[in-house]
Amino acid sequence: MPAKAPSFVRKKPAQARARATVEAILEAAAHILTGQGYNALTTNHVAERAGVSIGSLYQYFPNKDAILMALASRHLDDIERTIDEAMARTSQTRSFRTIVRSMIEANIAAHRIDPSLHSALSERLPHQGADDWRRTFDERVMAKVSTILQAHRRELAVRDLDLATYIIVRSVEACVHDACWQRPGDLENGALAGEVSDLVINYLTATRRR
Repeated sequence: MPAKAPSFVRKKPAQARARATVEAILEAAAHILTGQGYNALTTNHVAERAGVSIGSLYQYFPNKDAILMALASRHLDDIERTIDEAMARTSQTRSFRTIVRSMIEANIAAHRIDPSLHSALSERLPHQGADDWRRTFDERVMAKVSTILQAHRRELAVRDLDLATYIIVRSVEACVHDACWQRPGDLENGALAGEVSDLVINYLTATRRR
């Protein structure tokens, strides 16, 4: 499940109107960040773009870095939700290949939610606690992958499932992230999903040489 409301948000919006205000602030921040860059992301600029007063913005966010962190939290929640939905769809299948393909397609779908925002956030998370917070997200994703590998352990040739989980998650993430910019057509037509699926399956199941 997605993490609780991040601690860098000054207060959690409880009413529908407050939630709409926060959503407008985050949408405005995303538009500015991807269109004009981090330096243009000021609290005054965000408030103006969102159509709210600067006082309303400060009720929820103490500075622009807090806005950026909340924006990243929302984006990562969307990614994790996409992965969870893929796992739910394959919960009844026994085909390891089908499960791997579904998870890779989920990773691609997650990256395509907003590739410009994903790239900008990857480069500009400035909060001192961002590394720990992002590591927690990574650990949750790796735990999901580890669960799948454990369930199919008898089909695998790799010995160290913990290391295999790390290699798979990092390799697929790097490949898909780069393909969003370098090979978008292969994401669209499914070619990359097929090739990366074969890469992962072969790594996990190939008979080891001495």
